[in-house]
Amino acid sequence: SSDGEPDGNSFAAPRVAGVGALVRHKFPNLDGSQTATVILHTADDLGATGVDAVYGHGKLNAGAALAPIGSLH
Repeated sequence: SSDGEPDGNSFAAPRVAGVGALVRHKFPNLDGSQTATVILHTADDLGATGVDAVYGHGKLNAGAALAPIGSLH
């Protein structure tokens, strides 16, 4: 990326997988789909409001994923 930080799917995938493992460890009652929902709904929105073609669901937020509030959609 322009700021010197690595980016792209090859860098995002292991981070998302790691957060998924942390979420499953903290909330063992969740299945894979529910874990994905938590990760997607706790991401920090970037760009246009909501899911968009450039940033998707936004930036992974491990802290928020480990502290969800409410029920799953």
